[in-house]
Amino acid sequence: MSDALPKYSSDNLNKVIGKLDSAKTTDQFNQALAELAVPNRLITTGQVAENSEIIIGAEAGTTYSLGSVKVNPAPVPDADVLYLSKDGIVNIIEVKNTANALRQKLIQKPQQLENLSDWVQEGSNRAARIAIEQEKRWTDIFSPIELGEEQVPVLEALIQANVSLSIGSRNLDITKMKELRKVAQEKYDELVKSRQITPKQFFNRISTIQKAEQFLGISL
Repeated sequence: MSDALPKYSSDNLNKVIGKLDSAKTTDQFNQALAELAVPNRLITTGQVAENSEIIIGAEAGTTYSLGSVKVNPAPVPDADVLYLSKDGIVNIIEVKNTANALRQKLIQKPQQLENLSDWVQEGSNRAARIAIEQEKRWTDIFSPIELGEEQVPVLEALIQANVSLSIGSRNLDITKMKELRKVAQEKYDELVKSRQITPKQFFNRISTIQKAEQFLGISL
């Protein structure tokens, strides 16, 4: 008999369905959809360990069983997705529908990145990731936020926190994120700082990930 597929609990699904039902704005509705789409993609692409439940909305202070592994998401107060991957890594994912929604969250609650970073460091075989569901305005990851006493791009803040990133179905580990930061900065300096093109023209040329790959000469 084959092992059972990963699954959601009914409580998990009810949480997201409740968010869909209570959504008062399009952004709230799309965010709830993203919180369903991301774990569904994990399952359909075979990333979740067999016989392990995938937890949506895991709460700090509660210990969850992921197959043979038990884990508490604290100090992350509310982990959008908690799961055990096939390589034995326990993962927390913070889901945002758009890059701009992520930036706004980090402006309003900068502690969240620190919480994710601390959770990874407090245990073994752990990883944290930000999942952006929509590619639209993905370049907002280059927009600045406050980090301590300095302003840094969202992408840089994630790198410093050792939190990886996905945009839709594309997964960027820290090495790939650093490569993106480097080639984007070099191309920006080459073309914008020399006044060959304007900042708006630069970001128009990388308005989609496919365009960015071609313009920057990188595979994402």
